[in-house]
Amino acid sequence: MAGDHKAGHLADHIGRLGLELDECLLVGDVVDAAEQVGTRCVLVTTGMAEPRSSGKRDFP
Repeated sequence: MAGDHKAGHLADHIGRLGLELDECLLVGDVVDAAEQVGTRCVLVTTGMAEPRSSGKRDFP
């Protein structure tokens, strides 16, 4: 699934739950959807993405 599709689904889920972006924290191995939607993210190593592929971004 492309990053833009993930962002659309993420935004839809957040909206359906009636949450604000500052109330959300995405946990995953890529930050693209979190960045596109504007929510926080914590990176985890799952083996699906190379740790260096996350680049230098402002996520723990």
